[in-house]
Amino acid sequence: MELEQYGIIKEGQKFFLNYKGKRLSKVYEAQVSGNGLIYEGKKYTMSKLVADIIEKEGFGIPSKAYRGPEYWCNSDRISVRQLWEKHNQSQRSKI
Repeated sequence: MELEQYGIIKEGQKFFLNYKGKRLSKVYEAQVSGNGLIYEGKKYTMSKLVADIIEKEGFGIPSKAYRGPEYWCNSDRISVRQLWEKHNQSQRSKI
C-alpha cells in the first residue's frame, strides 16, 4: 500500500468502520497488514471486509460494490480515502 510506503499509515495501525453514520451493533476494528486489513485473525481487502460486515448488519446493497477506503477511519475519524486524497494533494503541490 502506497500510504504505508509514505508513512501515512503504519503496519498494525487500527482502523474503525464508519458506515455512513449508521449505528452498528458494535465497534468494528481492524489492523493494517500489508495491503489489507486483519479482522478476527483473517486477512481481507478493505472493500471485502466492509461488504461482509455491512451485510451481516443488515445494511447490504444489492451490487455488493463497496469502496472500503471510504469507510475505514483512523482514531482521528479520518478515512483512508481522505488520507489518500490529502497525500495526493501534497504531492501535486510539490510539482
